[in-house]
Amino acid sequence: MLFRSSEPKMFAVSSAFTLGYHDLEANTFLKYPGYEGTKKVTGLVDMYSIGTTQIFEYKLDGLDADCKQTRIHPRLPDNACGLHIHEGTTCRSESGIGGKYWVDTHAPVNPWDATVASAFGYAPFYAKHDGKEWGDFAVKTGATSPDIAGKALIVYDATGTAIACALMEQSSDTYDYNYDSDDDDDDDDDK
Repeated sequence: MLFRSSEPKMFAVSSAFTLGYHDLEANTFLKYPGYEGTKKVTGLVDMYSIGTTQIFEYKLDGLDADCKQTRIHPRLPDNACGLHIHEGTTCRSESGIGGKYWVDTHAPVNPWDATVASAFGYAPFYAKHDGKEWGDFAVKTGATSPDIAGKALIVYDATGTAIACALMEQSSDTYDYNYDSDDDDDDDDDK
């Protein structure tokens, strides 16, 4: 849907992002298998795809307080303060979670690698001193939302240790995008 501004030669395109639509979400976080620390991640990560790029929006609590912006620097350990999609479809076993997920025929380099990620705009999350944070980022995984459905989302601490896991599931957000252009309630007459 295209909306025109009152300014000459200006326009804005309404996207799924501005409508608040999300394909997938992760909201039931378990401790990562084998993690014995005290951090317990809660909250929500929403995701939608534009082509083979994913947009993530997150609002999380229980993050590592050492993931402060003042501590983030190029020499972070691999995975530090990251939110990454993995190939597995369970959070119950490390072997079932598998490695980081991307489709190499559409994204030939690992988009979750810290060096690659910083070159393309993905940055680790920054946790406030109380372990809470919200934000968004984009990652070109080469996959689509149906490819990612059911995959594991992993949360890492400042040392690069996996601390939590949740599955990317169909979003509970539902919207009616059947816009009726006339003034009655009948959509059938718009054909």
